[in-house]
Amino acid sequence: MTITLAQLEQEVARRIGPFKVLVADPSTPTISTTTFGVVPYLQTSLELDEVSNLFALRRGIRADGQVVTLNPLDRQRRVRSVDASKGTFEADRPWQDPLDPLEVIEFHHLDPEQELRPVILAGLRRCIVEDRFQIGPGYIYECDLTAVVPWLTDTNQVRDVQVGPYPSSWPGWWGGPRALPFEVFDECGHVWLRVSGAGDIAPFYGGLYVTALHNHGDIVNSCGGGPAAQDGDVLQCDVDWAAAMCHAEAWHLMPARLQAAAGAGWQATREQAAAEATRQAWVHRPPRRDRWSFSRTELWSMGGGMNDGARRPTVVNS
Repeated sequence: MTITLAQLEQEVARRIGPFKVLVADPSTPTISTTTFGVVPYLQTSLELDEVSNLFALRRGIRADGQVVTLNPLDRQRRVRSVDASKGTFEADRPWQDPLDPLEVIEFHHLDPEQELRPVILAGLRRCIVEDRFQIGPGYIYECDLTAVVPWLTDTNQVRDVQVGPYPSSWPGWWGGPRALPFEVFDECGHVWLRVSGAGDIAPFYGGLYVTALHNHGDIVNSCGGGPAAQDGDVLQCDVDWAAAMCHAEAWHLMPARLQAAAGAGWQATREQAAAEATRQAWVHRPPRRDRWSFSRTELWSMGGGMNDGARRPTVVNS
């Protein structure tokens, strides 16, 4: 499953307070001004006001998918007032450029820049998965893992180390990757790995595979874009899982703002948000690393075809 950072913000915004995604008047040229936005949805003969005091967010897109050239200073405003008879809302300060026809405007309970985005990034850091990468080539006894992958900054992230043949065609009896005894330690803020010798399969020339815990806030744009920061950044994360974690973080970081929305029963309470976050955490928790293995000299050994009589130890890291 993939989702953009903007789509995740929209999903979370629906859970934490009043939220609307509306479209500006389609007239050409636009009848909006630098102070007033014209939105047909808001026009009604009823005494309704759904967006006053909310934050109006412009992401620079139209309902037909076209991109709007948006001045960064126009990205967000507060809604000062609404005229339901005309279907207009007044911004608390003028925009540099008025709304484009069919431009999408989001109305948020939390400040999109100062509150919602930090909540989203904090929630993504709660979404932990196992990631795997290879070290090599070269003879390896100790290595700086943080220098290899900058997101690995804590010794507790390292879950497993395996060794495979390098090159993969040598030797013929090797089979798949095998577990290695290892230890990790900190040095100058970096995580280092030390691997132990294992008889005739040491020293290790390349072929070391490290499995480590990685949060979805860093797995952006196919793990090549660094931490999430832009609306269009693509996350490979289950949306319900991420939204539940972000909702829990919102209650953690700014309980007064969420209590204001949940106090009348219009939004989920802290207890409801915590229950859903717990459920999603159990569904998506990383797998256990307990492993069972045969000895290489057993008849039904996983190594298979081992008939040279040599005893090579099987190592299990739990």
